[in-house]
Amino acid sequence: MADPCTDLSRQDPSARQAGAQRREKCVNRTAETALESELLLLRAWHPRDAGALATACGDPEICAFTTVPRRYSQEAAAAWIERQAQRVADGTANVFAIVPRWQEDPIGATWLFDFDTSPSARIGCWLLAAHRHDGFGLEATRLLSRWGLSVLGLRRIRLEFLPDNEASRRVCIGLGAIREGQRERVTSQGSTLVERWLLGRSQLEASRAEPGAR
Repeated sequence: MADPCTDLSRQDPSARQAGAQRREKCVNRTAETALESELLLLRAWHPRDAGALATACGDPEICAFTTVPRRYSQEAAAAWIERQAQRVADGTANVFAIVPRWQEDPIGATWLFDFDTSPSARIGCWLLAAHRHDGFGLEATRLLSRWGLSVLGLRRIRLEFLPDNEASRRVCIGLGAIREGQRERVTSQGSTLVERWLLGRSQLEASRAEPGAR
């Protein structure tokens, strides 16, 4: 996803300092962190993962809203992985590969980005088509949200998606997020109507405690 970090240049010095400190904390933490559950592992992307992008490249459900290449090549995949490492290094995102516990190859990605001084961040996720109905999206976003809220000290996680994206809506409901409504998101490509949900620690823990929650 190509959205930039919130522009802090117009904020007061204390706000800019808070934002810089939070981004620095995110960079330091990501380099040393892998997140685990019984179902999956969230870890950094490695150059050896380039082949795992072959199925993702050209998938309209992925390429329309992310920077995953539309045409696969080893070079293009390696460049994408390098860009994710750079996003971590410059403090604009925390990017993780989604890996089932019983295999080594990633089946998707999830990331925190668009940090502000609230402090909050947006979360993103994509999965290969064969794994979109296995509960991985909910589990990955739950793991990353818990890490962001507890370890990074975020007060809330923002989830935004197109109004017709039922899969993302199901994830929001599974997380216990609260629907804020629809809003217009303005990007360099124009404006888009998106649906926004908000997630805090209390909602996340309450959803985890529900019977049948994974």
